[in-house]
Amino acid sequence: QATSGDELTFYVVDDSTIDGGEETALRYSNPTIDGVAGKTLTLTGIKNNVMYITGNCTIKNITVKVDQAGTLKPNGYTTATSGNINVRENGRLEVELNKESDNSYSAQAVGNLWLYDNGSANITVTANNTKTTHAYGVSSLYLHGTGDCDITVTNNGSGNTQAVQYEPNIYSSYNVTGAWNSPSVSYKAANP
Repeated sequence: QATSGDELTFYVVDDSTIDGGEETALRYSNPTIDGVAGKTLTLTGIKNNVMYITGNCTIKNITVKVDQAGTLKPNGYTTATSGNINVRENGRLEVELNKESDNSYSAQAVGNLWLYDNGSANITVTANNTKTTHAYGVSSLYLHGTGDCDITVTNNGSGNTQAVQYEPNIYSSYNVTGAWNSPSVSYKAANP
């Protein structure tokens, strides 16, 4: 855990896991997560904000997987990551959020997601209980690169079920399957 405004680069040399349990697995202001190509850093948790970023997080060269089991209910949204997540330079973000807890608060996998260069993402949200109001894959999505982005949301509750909460900002050419405000959308670079 960092004090406000701190910057740090995590360099991952092998497949690694940080298990946050009921707490946050990674809480930092402005981290860069870098490492050996082909390796994965897995962050796990069962309550809320598995990866809690107060500023900007950059992911490059490796895969960061965030696994939010969501079995304990927080006092508010069930989320996997917060803050601004920037994926670039062969980086990949994989998020799986399963909201199992029995409360009416919304489920949201990622707050703000930026994809640059050939950075890619795969986001899956499953809200299993019938009390859930809304379920979103990503709140705000910005596509600046050539990497793929796939988002799928399932909601057994009665609220909105959207891949992206707000209409995405797309700055490069993509072939799109599905709609941003539907339960599933896929962006594939048109000229990678």
